[in-house]
Amino acid sequence: MRLSKGSCILICMLIASTNLVTLFDQGKSHEISTLSDGTDWIIETVDDSGNVGLYSSPAADESGNIYCSYYDATNGDLKLAIDLGYGWVIQTIDSKGDVGLFTSLAIDSNGNTFISYYDNTNHNLKFARWDSIEKVWVTETIDGNESTDVGWSTSLVIDSEGRPHISYYDFTHNKLKYATYALYYWVTMYVDDGGLYNSIGITSDGKPCIAYRDANGTLKYAEYHGKQGWLSTIVDETPDVCDISLDVDSSGMIHISYYDSGYIKYAYGNGTEFNVEEVDYVTHGGWGSSISVLYGIPRISYYDYLDKDLKYAERTLDGWQIYTVDSTGNVGQHSSLCLEEDYVHITYYDSTNGDLKRAKKQIPPDIILYEFYPVQVVKGAGVIRRGIDDTSLGIKVDRPDLVEKKETLIEIWYWSFFPNPVQTDIVVKVFDSTGTPVKTVRETRWIMPGFHKLGHGDASKWVPPANQYLKDEITKPKVTIRVEIVPVPGEANPNNNVLEGEFDVKRGELSILYFMVGRQKADLPLLITDFLPIYIFSSDFIDGTYPVSSVRAGINPEPLLFNPVTGKLPFEDRETLYITLAVLARVSGYDRGIGIVKKGWIFDNFQPPPGKPNEWRGTVGVCIPAVAGVLCEVGYISTPAHEIGHTYGLWIGREEYDLFDPGKETNVYWVEKRGNAPHELQRRGYCFMGYAPRQWSYFNKGLHVWVDVNCYSHLYNRITQDPEVILVNGFIEKNGTAEFGTWYHLPKGSVDINIGDRGDYTFVLLDEGGHTLGEAGFNVSFCEKGNASINADSTAFAFTIPWINGTKEIQLKDRAGSILASRIVSDNSPVVTLISPNGGETFMMGDNITISWDAYDLDGDNLTFAVLYSYDNESWFPITITSGNNCTWNTKWIDPGNYYRIKIIATDGINTAQDESDGTFTILPNSNPPVVSIEKPEDALYIFGSRIFSLPIPVIIGNISIEAIATDDVGISNVSFYVDDELKYVDYTPPYTWLWDERAMGLHRIKVIAYDLSGNPAVDEKRVLIINLNLH
Repeated sequence: MRLSKGSCILICMLIASTNLVTLFDQGKSHEISTLSDGTDWIIETVDDSGNVGLYSSPAADESGNIYCSYYDATNGDLKLAIDLGYGWVIQTIDSKGDVGLFTSLAIDSNGNTFISYYDNTNHNLKFARWDSIEKVWVTETIDGNESTDVGWSTSLVIDSEGRPHISYYDFTHNKLKYATYALYYWVTMYVDDGGLYNSIGITSDGKPCIAYRDANGTLKYAEYHGKQGWLSTIVDETPDVCDISLDVDSSGMIHISYYDSGYIKYAYGNGTEFNVEEVDYVTHGGWGSSISVLYGIPRISYYDYLDKDLKYAERTLDGWQIYTVDSTGNVGQHSSLCLEEDYVHITYYDSTNGDLKRAKKQIPPDIILYEFYPVQVVKGAGVIRRGIDDTSLGIKVDRPDLVEKKETLIEIWYWSFFPNPVQTDIVVKVFDSTGTPVKTVRETRWIMPGFHKLGHGDASKWVPPANQYLKDEITKPKVTIRVEIVPVPGEANPNNNVLEGEFDVKRGELSILYFMVGRQKADLPLLITDFLPIYIFSSDFIDGTYPVSSVRAGINPEPLLFNPVTGKLPFEDRETLYITLAVLARVSGYDRGIGIVKKGWIFDNFQPPPGKPNEWRGTVGVCIPAVAGVLCEVGYISTPAHEIGHTYGLWIGREEYDLFDPGKETNVYWVEKRGNAPHELQRRGYCFMGYAPRQWSYFNKGLHVWVDVNCYSHLYNRITQDPEVILVNGFIEKNGTAEFGTWYHLPKGSVDINIGDRGDYTFVLLDEGGHTLGEAGFNVSFCEKGNASINADSTAFAFTIPWINGTKEIQLKDRAGSILASRIVSDNSPVVTLISPNGGETFMMGDNITISWDAYDLDGDNLTFAVLYSYDNESWFPITITSGNNCTWNTKWIDPGNYYRIKIIATDGINTAQDESDGTFTILPNSNPPVVSIEKPEDALYIFGSRIFSLPIPVIIGNISIEAIATDDVGISNVSFYVDDELKYVDYTPPYTWLWDERAMGLHRIKVIAYDLSGNPAVDEKRVLIINLNLH
């Protein structure tokens, strides 16, 4: 006998019942039905006391005890039978009138039993529950009165909070109804017309859902969405459905069995879309079907009207396997099926003898490798097994595949029908595109009973474990991954232990150039405390969440000072800033430009919409989606990923996301970047493209921000490489015109908008004869993406499209096909020659270097020049964009080095040429120290910072602001303030001050140290007498 909390409740029910019949039928012989698969069904009579067993409804409690409610037609009673493992115990629950038709039984997680049923005397819906305090069955009427007939075809389910939900048919009004218990009373409502056949369940997110026959006889599925009411979907339009049964599996998939036009049929789907399959031909319906899903395998019991038999079906990859369970007489009507971990139970009506019968069979011990997913960032492509008897290696899941040389772990899901844990080896093999094995990982693991993910959330228990992730083995263009669970003794079918899948592999690199942005030097973010942390952590976050093999992040050393107007920046100037960031990054060989500003800068400097002075308050990132340059404030490491996501087509307010969505949930997978949780692999988190709560943080701090599979899939298909691109930029007006900026034909770069993309606007590439070579469509937004809704009459664009050889004209068209602007590709490219510095020169850090070049264009086109420098001949950084033949480069922001070069890129608007230094030149460190002096306090008496009169030494009463002046021929990096050689404060921007406001008495020495951009120091110090009790 299996005892648990539920069993104890059960025993109390039996002792307290006054209508009790106990059947200790150990001496009664059981029928054995042997199926073609070799398994035995144990068939037994549960109740033979009259005409009993119609409308049976079984359920298993957590201890494996089987309960079954049913109708006693002889006495007109509702009955309950319970199998304790040694025999059936039967009791009468309700005998007041003709009651107990259309029973439905459910058991909650605490072992409490509930039954819904029809009162045929009063034509009402009734409900019975076991009162564990009073030790009695309590029955009540939920719906119905003297003028109505309600309560047919009841279906009951209990949610995770123990709340009952009932669907049922209102015969009087021909409507499907729904009832639930809300705190202290029952609530009922209409769902739809029809409903004579129905079945209820609970979705994976807690919504009641019903499958039912509507007024037209078609099969529909409905979910309750609160204020929106019941939202329904047609599952099968054939107008002849009945015998409906519904189940929701652990993954949220909806499963429905039903009769239709001579067939038992099966539908499955996500609640919005369904697939339908025929299971078996039975000629007639109306006798019930029942479905239950365990570990993803749907099983159906039903009555075969043709042969008058009870039948059972299991779904596998090879189709539905059909078995006859009982054929002794006319048996199988009103069948109902329930599953426990190792048994299938079917209760049904024996029409020949008028008895309630039960058939059960043990699920044979077996281990089934159900699915696996190579996980890099999200749960993307994988291999899944749809049944338990397939001999193939599985079906490929259509999700984004793999990124080359990105850390990879294998998520493995299995079923075990063994009653106890078993230990075996898990083997993962990786093969390259030629079929050559390149990696084998073999680990011993415990396999637990039931449906589980190997290792659950513990990264050290996965195969491979987290510290041995696959990386170098994941190579282009394809890899094959095979997963095997080594069979253990006693397995029913070892063929289910292997899955294999071939995965496409792409190479992707995302390169980002970070700029310090401000309107003047004092307006810039602090280099050490603000800018460098956002640069380091945001680029690392992008590397962790984007589908790229690597992120190449660079810092432009010279700040971008953007101050075109006094007062706050209007929209048109902000557009220019975004384009500047994009163009400077792109011509330097980067994919995206990110401008970093200090906290609060956007609110302080952005002109708000009329009448909305606080519209920009709290905004931490902005962009125009069609421009490859974005602006982000310091402090939020996911903001750059979010804003860059917009530039790749992930738009809030369109498609995936709503502006006021509190955040799109996702799974956070830590393959390499697990922070301070080395054994934890997965948590729930939020996609960085959702509306970001301010408490979002990185990895194991606070709530977790990551990327969801839909965004990842979109980025996987958008971030690609192409050898030749055109950097296009300009403005589009709402009035149907456009203005082009300076374009560049670049020999190498990633493609933002590809040939074949569709959108509201299209670049058309034409050959010399006016024939179309290719079209690249895109969308724009006439507002910035941020907290503010800034609608404008024009918008900017700056991105790359592929270059097609033979292009002679590029047109920009709107959706109607009207040409907004066009640009002719002239016959000749510019010619440019760098003059100086051309190699071998030596300069001092802080020098103003004159860069000069010669250039001409045979077509007479006006030329524009992008001037770049490199310190290693690999990474390039912008100096300026100009139309002249020389410029001055102030090197005060540049580190000393021996490998500097200059590159000039000349463009006539499309055609581009370049030249660079023939050799390297040197920039030496500047050895001249700065000059620093303490300006306050002077030799005088100060009371709370105010100078009173002169004294031989500074005398200070109360607090005081220490002030210093520092100058240098290159530039000041920072000024540090000390008291008695203890560092108190570092100031990075003038005026250099520190408020000395701490308890201090007597003589002390204050000191300031100024450092220039070369790291040279200068010191000044003073002895002071101070009396500061710091009483406030």
